[in-house]
Amino acid sequence: AAMLEAKLTSAKAEAQEKQKELDQLAEEHRHTLRSHAEATAALQAKAKEQLEQMSAAHRAQLEAVHTERDKLVAVSTTHEVLLCHALHEQDEALAHLEEEHEHALRVHAESTAALQAQAEQQLEELSAAHRAQVDTLR
Repeated sequence: AAMLEAKLTSAKAEAQEKQKELDQLAEEHRHTLRSHAEATAALQAKAKEQLEQMSAAHRAQLEAVHTERDKLVAVSTTHEVLLCHALHEQDEALAHLEEEHEHALRVHAESTAALQAQAEQQLEELSAAHRAQVDTLR
């Protein structure tokens, strides 16, 4: 009976230690997820701000170019053709930048989802291992 009691006490201590390890891993995982969420939010905010700045700059450029175009139309049709070409190039460049930005956001979202899925899988595996250890101890 004393031997069984000692084994039971040892098993309880080991289970408590394993639980502490699982709790620590879970806390580290939560911290990682929080850090990742904060970094993601910061990156998204920065990307949004950059896009807004680019859009505002582009609108300002378009407004300035349209004003200039209106002046130039009165002077020469040739100047109007050159201006339209410049606007087209700017529009293409902006469209390209917007596509790259959207792609970067998609890639970021996919990597975030993959990391979260991996973290959830690891947590599930740890939980299953813990349950198995608890079941074994019983």
